[in-house]
Amino acid sequence: MDRNSEEATERVNFDVTGELAEWIQDMKRRGFFVTTPEIVRLSLTYLRHHYRHIGVANERETNESKGG
Repeated sequence: MDRNSEEATERVNFDVTGELAEWIQDMKRRGFFVTTPEIVRLSLTYLRHHYRHIGVANERETNESKGG
């Protein structure tokens, strides 16, 4: 995100259960992560990278590539 513009903010507040919760607990126990928010931030960053890799861009990126 351009640091000169207003920074967007989204609040994420939810419970994770089952196998995914067990995975999170295991990753923290093994020392890969310290906090759950750290895991969520990294996961969202990876998800964004994955979508860009398969050719899905957000509207701003699409408009910038078109010169608009």
